Amino acid sequence: MKKDRSVEEEFSWNSALAYVPVIGICSLFSVKPQTASEQFHARQGFVLFAVELFSSMVCFVPAVGWPLFFILIVGFAALHVKVLAEMRRGRRYRFLWLAGVVRLLES
Repeated sequence: MKKDRSVEEEFSWNSALAYVPVIGICSLFSVKPQTASEQFHARQGFVLFAVELFSSMVCFVPAVGWPLFFILIVGFAALHVKVLAEMRRGRRYRFLWLAGVVRLLES
């Protein structure tokens, strides 16, 4: 079966590293020319990091935050694994709840 390059894309370590918070922010503001795929993953990784940072602030509330902390860790770890697995298959995985914010960063 022949792969269609318009639908599927090559795996790129730059795209995968965009989901590591500090490296992802650096890749977002990189001066090196990036492919469209790398730019997409850099923006999505940055927005995901911002959501993780904001949601971690909720964990400081003693009664609600401590049990929620473990749920958030498992949930965000599962999101990262899902994104990397889809990226490895050559597909883009868009977070539906983040797509609007990522589109704002594209313009």
